[in-house]
Amino acid sequence: MKTFPLGNHFERLRQRWGAAGLIAFTLLTGWTIHIFPAWLANPDLSHGLFTPVLFGLLLWESRQRGPFNYLPDRPALMTGALGTILLVSLVVLAAGSLYAAATDWGHPLAKFLVGSSLTGLLLATWAYAASNSVRLVPFNWISGVAIGLWFLSLPVPPGTYSELTLALQFRVTASVLAALHVLGIPAIQNGNIIDLAHASVGVEEACSGVRSLLSCIYAGFFFSAAFVRTRSSRVVLIVLAPVLAVLMNFVRSLTLTLLANAEIDIAGMWHDTTGYAILILTALMLAFVAWLLERLESSASPPTAAPTPVRPPSPNAHSTRLARIIGAGGALALLWIVALETLTRPAPHAEIVAPDLAEWLPDKFAG
Repeated sequence: MKTFPLGNHFERLRQRWGAAGLIAFTLLTGWTIHIFPAWLANPDLSHGLFTPVLFGLLLWESRQRGPFNYLPDRPALMTGALGTILLVSLVVLAAGSLYAAATDWGHPLAKFLVGSSLTGLLLATWAYAASNSVRLVPFNWISGVAIGLWFLSLPVPPGTYSELTLALQFRVTASVLAALHVLGIPAIQNGNIIDLAHASVGVEEACSGVRSLLSCIYAGFFFSAAFVRTRSSRVVLIVLAPVLAVLMNFVRSLTLTLLANAEIDIAGMWHDTTGYAILILTALMLAFVAWLLERLESSASPPTAAPTPVRPPSPNAHSTRLARIIGAGGALALLWIVALETLTRPAPHAEIVAPDLAEWLPDKFAG
C-alpha cells in the first residue's frame, strides 16, 4: 500500500475538513464528557465506556480494510440528503435540550434525544466524508457500525425501558417455573415471584436480562464489523446476540432458583458472581462464534490482497459546499447548546441566613 508523508496527510485533511471537522470533534468530545458519568453510574450503559475507543478503531479499520465504496457526486441529491438529515437532527436536538431545561440534563429521555441528534450529525458528516470527491472514510458496514455504537450507548427512554424490563421479567419467571416443573420441583408463580417449598425467589429488574441484552446487541454489532466480512455472517451475529443474551440469563435465573430450593442463601455473593460470570461468558461465546465465522470465511475463499485506497481528489466546489453545510449545522447545534445551558443555569444562592422562625413565636399563649 502506498503511503504519503504525515504532513501532507494532515494538510489534505485540513483542506477537505476545515471548520466542519473541528466543530464535529468539539460536539463529539463534549457529548462524551457529558454522558461519561452515566456510563460509569448505570450498569446498563457500562458498555458505552468502550464506545470512543471502538469508534476510532473501527474508522481506522474501515480505511485500512475496506471495501472502499464511495457515494457518487450528485450535488442536488447529496445537498438535499445532508440538509434533511441535519434539519431532523437539529429538531430532535431542540426537543431534547428543551426537555432537559424543563427537567434535568441528566434525565434519560433528554440524553436519548440529544444523543440521537448527535448520531444524526455524525451520519451527515459520514455522508460527506464518504463522498467521491472527499474519500476520507469509505461508505461501508464498518464505518456505519462505528457511528451506530454511539446510538447503542444511549440510555433507553424510561417508558420503553419499563415495558422491556417487565416483559423480560415475566418471560424469565414463566420459563424458570416451567423448567422447575420439568425437574419435578413444586413451585408456583405470583407475578414475578416464584414460591418454592422453603423459599421465595423474585425476578427483579436487574435479573430480567435487560443489561445483558443491551450489552450483547452492542457486542454483536461490533463483532459483525470487526471480525467477519460477509453479509450472512453479520446477520448470524446480530440475530444470535439477543437470543444468546436471553438464553444465558434464563440459565442464570434457573441456577439461582435451584440454589434457593437447596436452602442456599443466594443474596450477595451468589447473585453478583453469577451475574458477572454469565455476562462475561455470553460475550466470550459471541466472540467465539465471530472467530469461528471468520475462520470459515477464510477457508471458503482464497486470500486476496487488500485493495489500495485511491488517493483523494483535489477539493472542488461540490465538496466545499457540503463541508459548509456540515459546518453550519454543527455550529448551529453548538451555539444552541451553549446558549441554552447559559440561559437556564440556576442563579447562585445569595449568602443570606434563613431566619429562625422559632424566635418569632411567643413563649406562652393566652388561655
